[in-house]
Parts: sequence; structure tokens; C-alpha cells
Amino acid sequence: MARCGFSLLCRGSLSAPLFRVGIHPAPLTVPEGISSYPKEQNMSLVSVIIPAFNAANYIRGSIDSVLAQTFKAFEIIIVDDGSTDDTAQVVAPYLSDPRIRYFRQENRGLPGARNAGANVAPVSRNFSHSA
Repeated sequence: MARCGFSLLCRGSLSAPLFRVGIHPAPLTVPEGISSYPKEQNMSLVSVIIPAFNAANYIRGSIDSVLAQTFKAFEIIIVDDGSTDDTAQVVAPYLSDPRIRYFRQENRGLPGARNAGANVAPVSRNFSHSA
């Protein structure tokens, strides 16, 4: 079963409080041969978290839909939740964009992947969106 959706984490003077339920430090790793972050911290107003599990067939559309937005002050955090398909290979060409970060973890389910992304997002407000 493939999973792919996204969550929004926003920084700024927004009225909604920050809620993070059940967050535990996640052992996120950057797979060998794929570069990730060491990019400018705090460069974006919004972090879009895309948890992905066996999402090779869908992740391209999710990333492209975020990149197509007219609002550009965002980063994309992709958390590969232990995929066994080609998700990492599909994501790899996008990592040349400094706004995109990729992490991999052992499968912890959708909440675990979202929380892992929230843990690495440099934002002060957390908003979640699911399809």
C-alpha cells in the first residue's frame, strides 16, 4: 500500500498554537548517494512535509504540485518511511533544489513520518493537511 500526502508547518505570527502530539526523536538518515540538507536554515516561511511509504508512483506529483505554487517561501521535507520501492530514486533529481530535503527512517507509520518531519522543520507553527 502506497502512502503519500503532505503536512504544512508554518513559521511567523500566526494565531494557531503549536500542537505536536507523541513526537519522539526519529532516527532519520540520508541514504547513501543522496545528498540532503546542509542548506540555509530558516530560509522559508512554510515547511511542507511529505511522508512517503512506497510512493514512487505518486511522489513526483506531490513534489511538482508544491513546486508549482506561486508562493515560493517554502521548503519541502520528504520523509521516506521505510519504502521498499524506488521512492528514493524518484526523489533524487529534485534534491538539487535547495528547498527540498530528504530523509529516510525505518517504517513508523504515517504519524511517525509526519512527526519526524516536524522534528526537523525549523518552524514555530504546525499545521497538518491530509487527503
